[in-house]
Amino acid sequence: MNASSLNEKTRDGLVPRQAMIGLGFCAFALAAGDVAARMGYPEGAGVAAMAVGLFAFGLWTAWKAQRPARKPEARPQPEPQAPEPEPTPEPLAPWTLAPVLDGLAAAPEPLVFLRHVVEQTRTAEGRADGLFDGTGVDGTGAEAPSPLDLFLAEQLEQAGLFSLPPDLALVARLNGRSGAVQLEPVDTDAHTATAEERRCVLACEAALNRTRMAATAARPALGHDGLRALYQAVELGESSLASQAAHLSIRASGTSPTNGVTGEWNIRHALALGIETLQAPWRIEANFQVNEEAGLCALEIVAPDDVALAPLAWDASTDEPAPVGADQRAWRAARAACSETLLLTRYAAVAAPRLKEVWVSAIDSDGRCLLTGHWAVSELLALDLTGALDPVALVVGLGARLSIHEGGLAPVTPLFSMADERLSPSWRRELPETRGGIATVPEDLAASGDRPLAAFAEAVGEALAPSALESVRAVKALAADAVARYDDPRIAAGAQAAIEGLACGTLAPEDVEAVREAVRFASPLDKAVRSAVTAMERGDAQGIVDRLARPIREADARYSDTDAVVWRSFHNSLERAAFNRERAASGDTRALRLAPGTFHAGLLGLSTAWMQLGDVEQALACALRVLELDPWDTGAQLRCARCYEALGDLPMAEATLRSLLETGWEPNTLALAYLRLGQVLQAEDDKAGALACYRRCAMTASPCAEVAEALAAQLGGELPADLAKPVEAALEERRLPCAPTDTVSDLLLDGLQETVDAGQFVAAQDFGQAVVALSGDDAVARAVASLA
Repeated sequence: MNASSLNEKTRDGLVPRQAMIGLGFCAFALAAGDVAARMGYPEGAGVAAMAVGLFAFGLWTAWKAQRPARKPEARPQPEPQAPEPEPTPEPLAPWTLAPVLDGLAAAPEPLVFLRHVVEQTRTAEGRADGLFDGTGVDGTGAEAPSPLDLFLAEQLEQAGLFSLPPDLALVARLNGRSGAVQLEPVDTDAHTATAEERRCVLACEAALNRTRMAATAARPALGHDGLRALYQAVELGESSLASQAAHLSIRASGTSPTNGVTGEWNIRHALALGIETLQAPWRIEANFQVNEEAGLCALEIVAPDDVALAPLAWDASTDEPAPVGADQRAWRAARAACSETLLLTRYAAVAAPRLKEVWVSAIDSDGRCLLTGHWAVSELLALDLTGALDPVALVVGLGARLSIHEGGLAPVTPLFSMADERLSPSWRRELPETRGGIATVPEDLAASGDRPLAAFAEAVGEALAPSALESVRAVKALAADAVARYDDPRIAAGAQAAIEGLACGTLAPEDVEAVREAVRFASPLDKAVRSAVTAMERGDAQGIVDRLARPIREADARYSDTDAVVWRSFHNSLERAAFNRERAASGDTRALRLAPGTFHAGLLGLSTAWMQLGDVEQALACALRVLELDPWDTGAQLRCARCYEALGDLPMAEATLRSLLETGWEPNTLALAYLRLGQVLQAEDDKAGALACYRRCAMTASPCAEVAEALAAQLGGELPADLAKPVEAALEERRLPCAPTDTVSDLLLDGLQETVDAGQFVAAQDFGQAVVALSGDDAVARAVASLA
């Protein structure tokens, strides 16, 4: 510590007076002893010995003073108008971190809260050591912080907590399954986190989780030896991470006592649960792929960054914690990567023992492969992961490819890619509409009649040859197959447009996109809808009507239901699945055909235009026709309700909105439906029902939540006190739907599992996004992400 930094710390109140006095007295005693010895006084040796002792005491007090133990009165109190200060954390009980974690999760400024935790501990430590006014040298009247307090403060200081800028915003949350802390930097107008600051936040997160795990492991070692027990628990935790695998419990659906988890979705969900649930001092991150039919599972593990490893270790020779050297950290990082690899691969083997192989790679933050291997499930199940483990030796014994360089893992060539066709067959990402004929079985989730035309246009672009003549022949051959395969006259029209353009020279074979555009927009309906988009952008309602009215009327004659055929069109696979269920229950055996999405979109656009022109009857007729095509189209349902309101038919508006809430699942749409239903019920003088709907909307994060909250506030004073019940109970009392309903939730979950198990990943992502939006489940979100 140089003079200027010492003076600065003194001005800030960080170095107590005892330290400064001690250092000054040491310097004086050394000088006096030296003079006495030169003059030949035998007492000089005694003086020198005393000087050495005082010097040692001075160094010790100076070292203690460098810790951030601030006096409470060092900073001025904020003005009354300033934001409320962070809550003062309670001193920790000997072996629980719960008060700090709960306070951190609730703190509006997590960074300020954590700094306050450390400062409070250091202040208490200083008082107990007699370094502040009001306590004796023996600490009389001051309670010393617990070993866990001291350990946490040391870990956060070493992680660099006080090096983070004060204006860095953080979000803190607790993982509901593992109990782990997660800290995320948030970029604001005032400050954008740098890469180094993000690593520092990662180190602070690891410090909290390391302390939490050490406190649990060291709980039996009560007494004065607590700090040592905590450091030893960290050593044991980092070195024996894989031993968790011997005591795994599978918490996922599809589990049987003999076969573990079965089914493509259930295996993915189980893997995601493991990543969310397994314990480590650092955050476990991994991508995965599964092909149950081939018996393969692949894991791509993100190896822990060395900043997430313990920066201090207990030194038995000094009985104090000491910094971990660079070489030790590299070796610890290698061991940690191997431990995590063993843990997750063993978890996969236990979760789904019917798999044959687990492929694994561990990568660093830059995506370089550090470890890779192909392991049989039987080998993983036979591993003994109890007792003292050498994870590096175990991984090498399994035949993994890795390289040790300068004590750590060096990059190696991976043995596989996560996009390997054996792991992730390309057919899984094909659209249901392009994988065969349009069937009528419930498992078929084709949504729109536009997909075959789009697939044909793509095929035409790929088949174009250098010469126009060869290109025409290729288009004719493709058209013959596509026309026979799909019942869509637009394909023939698109093929004819491409052939004529290539033959006449208006289309060049090398202009692939122009040829594809000609195929996609050859029919009168497609041309009209494309033209209407331009009118919509200009706000030209009459122009929309002029462009769309006739083509929609002509298309309507073709896409109307008959005694033999049912025409439908859906926005996504979710709506198609709902239709499949209802149709199966009704026993309708008519052939199903999919109308073009342009017909669907054109009707909605025409309804909007008629509404803007004030012709509510025409707008309602178009919206009702959309609902014939797709009964789950929430946009059409909202339009119908608005039309009924404009026509003064409030009972029909209410019935339409109730139907939407019974069948809908999109959060923002449901919130808007509650707001509109509340307004309808208020107009019908049902204030209790209106208040329940407003409050349900206000509970959401939708853009209309503030409007609903204001409307609820206007009604709140006029209602009886007994209506101050939970929102769900109030809705049930008024016989209003509590959306999403159980029926809809079951539909989404069942559809997600069925589509994943059937390998229809495009449709599965529709279900997965809806389930994640409604549930907010991190494990489901991780499993859905594996489908991309």
